[in-house]
Amino acid sequence: KWWRRNLWVLKDVKWKGWNLMLPNDINMLVSFLNTKLRDDDMSLAQILEINDANEIEIMELLDVNGYYFDEKINQIKIK
Repeated sequence: KWWRRNLWVLKDVKWKGWNLMLPNDINMLVSFLNTKLRDDDMSLAQILEINDANEIEIMELLDVNGYYFDEKINQIKIK
């Protein structure tokens, strides 16, 4: 079905009353994570834990797609 192409679901988790889902699209994922890192002042590990995502898998996904996590500025950047 057409709506399945852009599903945002890796894991559906409730946190502070919100349903959080990690996007499957790499660009949407990077945007989502950077927004959460900036606005919620959390570490990447905390965001991934809340979303029940495997940190190693996410870091590999970022790497394969030309991104890296810059711990100094707490942001995902293009290589």
